[in-house]
Amino acid sequence: MHIAFDGGCFQQGILGGIYQVARGYLNAAKALDPDLEVTLVCDPRQGRVREEALAGLSWQPDVIYAPVAVSYDPPQEWPVERDANVRFYVDGRIVSAVTSNNMARYVGPRPSTAFAIISRADGIDKKFGVHIDHIEILGNDRPVYIYGNDRRLAAGFHFDDEGVRWTDGAGFIPLTFFSGESDEITVDVGYAPREEYRMPPGPATDILRQIRQGIAATKRNRELKALSEALIARGCTVYFANHFTPINIPGLVNVAWAYDLIPVLLPQYFHSDARLNFDENLRIFASADRVYAISNSTRDDLVAHTPVKADQVITAGIATSGDFSVRTPSAVSRVIGPLGLREKNYILVVGTVEPRKNHLRMLLAYLDLRRRMPNCPDLVIVGKLGWDFDQLLVVREESGLEQNIKILSDISDEDLACLYSGAMFSAYLSVYEGFGLPVIESMAAGCPVLTSDRSSMAEVASDAAVLVNPYEIDDISSAMHRMATNKRLRSDLSQRGLSRAKNYSWAHSSEIIMHDLSGLVDL
Repeated sequence: MHIAFDGGCFQQGILGGIYQVARGYLNAAKALDPDLEVTLVCDPRQGRVREEALAGLSWQPDVIYAPVAVSYDPPQEWPVERDANVRFYVDGRIVSAVTSNNMARYVGPRPSTAFAIISRADGIDKKFGVHIDHIEILGNDRPVYIYGNDRRLAAGFHFDDEGVRWTDGAGFIPLTFFSGESDEITVDVGYAPREEYRMPPGPATDILRQIRQGIAATKRNRELKALSEALIARGCTVYFANHFTPINIPGLVNVAWAYDLIPVLLPQYFHSDARLNFDENLRIFASADRVYAISNSTRDDLVAHTPVKADQVITAGIATSGDFSVRTPSAVSRVIGPLGLREKNYILVVGTVEPRKNHLRMLLAYLDLRRRMPNCPDLVIVGKLGWDFDQLLVVREESGLEQNIKILSDISDEDLACLYSGAMFSAYLSVYEGFGLPVIESMAAGCPVLTSDRSSMAEVASDAAVLVNPYEIDDISSAMHRMATNKRLRSDLSQRGLSRAKNYSWAHSSEIIMHDLSGLVDL
């Protein structure tokens, strides 16, 4: 079999969870079928594949680049116009201007109630119409010459940050400037327009946007067709989307990984660009020949909250990316000694520090534990600082317990396995996960687990962990106290966890997927 596989995670600077899944699955699939061929499909707008990412595979796959991912298209620019469309508003009527070389002329009756220079206008905080250089009025007893920075030009005029006088699209000239005996006057306005003006919403703008979208879609379809032909020529029969390049490739069986539905169920934890990218993933899920969910929780959420049908989704599961087996006391000491830690005297928390991972509530629960428990174990947080972590750092600093609350980053899998093995227990209290790999990592290393009682974490942990409401600080603190003071409970959880972790392996997940792909290709 020859699989075209979404290579976006091999282009990323941070080799996160999606990369670990790709690496684990592809290596296991290659071990299962040594004749398997893989071509990574990458969008060149995300750069080249990274050598350190490819180094995680047991062989070197083929790579092909094509600018086909909708997610990486630049935002469609709003239609603009470059003609300022300068006119005059005279006594309730709009009068055309004679324009030439940024000079607009009005010839007509002297205004009696209102005279304004009107034009297109654009801007965010202020509307900018045209920059007024000067105004000359002929037909009075004597010509009136007004400079653009004349303070008497007030209604509909404003200065920009550089002190240049602009209209806001309707700059009114005071009627006192038009005093005289002649009934007919000539007004010359010297102006400078903006480089462009955004077209206002409306039917014309909508038509232009639709035309541009159609042109972009035609171009993408042409590039997709070329990509399809190139992949088929290589012998590919399947395209496997993996979040970063969510596309359907014509002529191939199209399948996809489904990790979670967090952008749908908890959108507050994602920026707008991530939600837009996930919209493309949802579209691919709905049209895929098969979707492989990493847990039953993800499968159920997908069927409940999207158009994906139950028979489109198979739970394949995932596994740890490295060897997280129990480490020897000497290996543990080598890692924790320099950190000032003692074996079985610290609580380990693993996960990127961001709001969804719930570190702040966990920290507040830990501070409560210290008030309740003499000789309280230390707290060790392992994870990159993601976003919105400031309050966590402030609470840690204000507690005066920096020596007892450690935050570590850039920890290798080997050192992390040692940290798990040496911990009293681990706490993984995310409010929602598609799987929750630290739960299985901890169990595989013989470390007792405290985790959330919802989404996939309860599913993965089953009866091999203490489960708690991640939103209730008192519940978390009480569960921590129970685990910290009950050695028999920790021993029982350790044994249950070692057994539970054996249910998740890349060999098993790969076998499920490869067997299903064979059936889809033969259809």
